[in-house]
Amino acid sequence: MSDSPVDYPIDSPVDSMSNSPVGSPVKTMVYGPCTRVFWDLVDFPFPEGLDPVFLYRSMESVLKNKLGFVGELSIMTYVDRKTFPRELREPYEKAGFTITYLPEGHRCRLMFIDISWWAKACLTDTIEPISLMVISNLNGGRLHFLDFLERW
Repeated sequence: MSDSPVDYPIDSPVDSMSNSPVGSPVKTMVYGPCTRVFWDLVDFPFPEGLDPVFLYRSMESVLKNKLGFVGELSIMTYVDRKTFPRELREPYEKAGFTITYLPEGHRCRLMFIDISWWAKACLTDTIEPISLMVISNLNGGRLHFLDFLERW
């Protein structure tokens, strides 16, 4: 996958773990102890006015120092073009966020697939501690997604 921002049309592939070719690791995979955050920025946007580097480092500090999460931090964000203009992509990616533009109406499904794929990959190595955090405004229409997370 290219490291440069790509403007995907609605019907083209997206930069998501769920569509990565088999045997081709996505650049956001972290090996060893890790905390993976899946963040739905459409339903739960970044706080306004915060520098991307400050936001990433603050999340890292809170997760490690206050909540006891361990290892590397990886933040996958799910956005659309209406709520996250293309010009914001580069500063957030440089700060450490992975920005994933998704077609309208597919965000929850693709987040679910990405979380499932990540969990399956991580559970094959039960020696290393892993932590999962989902930041989203999930509602009653997404109960299967919530059920899955609670059972995991």
